[in-house]
Parts: sequence; C-alpha cells; structure tokens
Amino acid sequence: MKKVIIAGLVGGVVIFIWQFISYTVLPWHMMVIHNIPSGEQISEILKNDGIPGGVYHHPGFPEGPGSQEEAMQAFAERYKQGANINFMVYASRGEDPNNPMQFVISYILNALGAVIAAFMLWKAGGAIRGLLPRALLVTGLGLFTVVSHILLNWNWWGFPGDFILVESADTLVAWFLAGLAIAGLVKPAQG
Repeated sequence: MKKVIIAGLVGGVVIFIWQFISYTVLPWHMMVIHNIPSGEQISEILKNDGIPGGVYHHPGFPEGPGSQEEAMQAFAERYKQGANINFMVYASRGEDPNNPMQFVISYILNALGAVIAAFMLWKAGGAIRGLLPRALLVTGLGLFTVVSHILLNWNWWGFPGDFILVESADTLVAWFLAGLAIAGLVKPAQG
C-alpha cells in the first residue's frame, strides 16, 4: 500500500508539471478561451449593481412566484433568440490570479486522483501486464472523466467544440503521463 501512496504522489507531480506546460508553454488553452469585448463595462455594471459572486446564466432561469409553465415558455423563447451566456463564474471581490493556495490545492487534488488511480491499478492485479497496458488503464480513467464530465458540458452548457477538444486532449495526456509513472511504480497486487 505504501507504493500506491508514493505512486499517487509522483503521479500528482507528473500531472501538475503537465498542467504547467499545458497552460503556460502550449498555446492551446488561450486559443479557445476568449476575452469579452467591453469586459470592463460589464464588470462595472456587475459591481455597481452589487451582484454577489457565483455562477450565472443568461437569460436567467425562471424564478419566483407565477406560472412555471409560462415562465419556462418565455425563457425558451428568449433562449432561442441567442446572445446567451450559458455558464459564467463571477467573483465579486478581487483575487490574486496566482494565489499560492490554488497551486497547493491543485497538487493535492491531482495527487488524490493519482492515488485513486494507483489503487485501482494495484487492485487490477496481474490481469493487466506490461507498462503500456497498465498506463492505458490509468488513461482510461481520464477518458472516463472526458466522457462523464467534459462532454456533458458540451452537451448541456453549449461549451464550444474547440474548447471541449482542448480540455479532452489535455486531460488524456495528463492521465497517460501519470499512468506511465504510476504503472512504473505500482506492481500488481498478489493473490
């Protein structure tokens, strides 16, 4: 079990390094994330109206008293007109974009995921032999994330295809690289 923990910690480092390269060296994330024109004006409106931080959608979903059926019909008609914001995270207070705690939490979450992957690989036992097949099992966990989460954002929230492609590729590369490290450190469980 000690090797599982060590493999998870190493896998977390591999993912963390990959994410650094993916976001700071490769141009692909910045190619699919766009700035809002007149963003400063929109920020001022949000500040002046005292909007609290949170996740927002426009046109807004129906709220409050009244006919839910009529409100949903009005929402659907407005939505069909376009100029929709399907998912916007708004922070009302200023924050340091390079807050050291975010990097610490990121590594902890990467390592936690890698420990789970290492444990699953260990429990797979001798059923999967060889470094590459074992690394591909871990990569399969990344593929599970792509299908069960990233593609759902495309389906339900309208995330653009280029954004989904980059997020999917980034996730698969991260878990393949981590899988190589984990598979190199974790040997099959005996019995």
